[in-house]
Amino acid sequence: MGRPQEFDKREVLEKAMALFWERGYTATSIQDLTTHTGLSKASLYNAFESKDGFFRAVIEHYIETRQKRRLERLKEASPGYDAIDTFFHELVQAKTERDRRLGCLLTNTAVELGPHVSYVEDRLSRAFNNVEDVFRQALQKGIEDGSISDEADIETLAGALSTAIQGIRVLARCGTDEASLQKTAETYLTLIPRP
Repeated sequence: MGRPQEFDKREVLEKAMALFWERGYTATSIQDLTTHTGLSKASLYNAFESKDGFFRAVIEHYIETRQKRRLERLKEASPGYDAIDTFFHELVQAKTERDRRLGCLLTNTAVELGPHVSYVEDRLSRAFNNVEDVFRQALQKGIEDGSISDEADIETLAGALSTAIQGIRVLARCGTDEASLQKTAETYLTLIPRP
């Protein structure tokens, strides 16, 4: 038997992520994955066991890279209100750039598979809850630094902002223009009471 093919796992996950992101889980075949990543079928199955295993690895990679990086910026930025404002404006800009109208891999997956695949439902629920937690922290920071009124209902606002993100991502994938999405983002931002 020959040696298993060696490969850069991060590079392969990035390529597979781009494919799943564009086509979705159902429309992506094993043949598509081997062609797009350069892996042989044997290497794919040795490393990930199945298409489902590969997809799970891609979801974890997305959460640990794309989502984590964006949320870290939100956590680190100050003051609290400005951090949230910047987050939404960057989100709209990123989702409406030319050739980037793919929405969000997690949101797309939730719509496609969420109700039917327990792993997806459970994992994405935790990922979305994490986003809500980071908004809670940013809102609390805003109250403490004086950029948000201390009368703000943090729980309700964190949920509303998290929901707004999903809506913006879906609308961006459907081709809604940047100006309209910015107005939507600004409408949600008006829910945050200022001092």
